[in-house]
Formats: sequence, C-alpha cells, structure tokens
Amino acid sequence: MQTYIRGAAERRRLEHNDRMSLAWHIARLNAYAPQKADRFTPLADLLSSPKSPQQHKQSPDQIMAAARVWMANRQR
Repeated sequence: MQTYIRGAAERRRLEHNDRMSLAWHIARLNAYAPQKADRFTPLADLLSSPKSPQQHKQSPDQIMAAARVWMANRQR
C-alpha cells in the first residue's frame, strides 16, 4: 500500500513540474522584453524536488488501522 502512495505522490510531483515548466516558458515568451526577462524567477526554483525519506515511519499496526478506515469509508 505504501508503494502505491509513494507512486501517486511521485506522479503528482512530476505533473506539477510539467505544468510549472509549461507556464514558466509561456510567461517568459510573452514577456520577452530584456528588462522583463531578467526579473524572472529561475525555473529550477519553481520545480519541486523529491522529498527526502521520512524521519518517522509508521508501524505495521498504524498502517493496518489506516487501511481499515480507508476500506470502511470506501464501502459507504
């Protein structure tokens, strides 16, 4: 289950970076005047990077409790 959550989080991070990159390039092209182009935030500052591993890992009991709550809510 944790693998699915990590995969979903990574997919969202990559989608975010794709959208930010596209928006940044479009804005840069629209403001091509040299004085405006110099004020642009570097693209690397806008992109999110992978998170470092968590300091606190959930115990197997905590994972099972979360899974039970999730399954109970799905059945409603």
